[in-house]
Amino acid sequence: MAEVESILEMTGRRDEFRREVISRIGAWSVDHPRQKPDYEKIFPRPIIALRESFFEERKKQVRKINEDLLVLLTDGPDKMQPDAAAAATTTLTTLKSRFGYCDNCAKDAVLALIRKRYS
Repeated sequence: MAEVESILEMTGRRDEFRREVISRIGAWSVDHPRQKPDYEKIFPRPIIALRESFFEERKKQVRKINEDLLVLLTDGPDKMQPDAAAAATTTLTTLKSRFGYCDNCAKDAVLALIRKRYS
């Protein structure tokens, strides 16, 4: 909870924030008996902030994976560090098996992603 409070830049007393969270969930539960709380409806702004924080923290890692995948598809695994080649190969295998990508399609998708997100 402390990490969430830090990400959301909670000012004031943490116990008040925590009581507010419990109160909102309780109020939602009263209005929606026997339903599991829908946290995205209960806390829309904090959920967006947490997602943005999560992506920002992993942005460099995702970029590195994409760049390694591009090197793998362009130059092959011999031009890469073994661990990077293994990770890129795993990613490529997942793209092929799970989403039906071919090598050229994966390369095009990675290039488009890098241009859109990291340029």
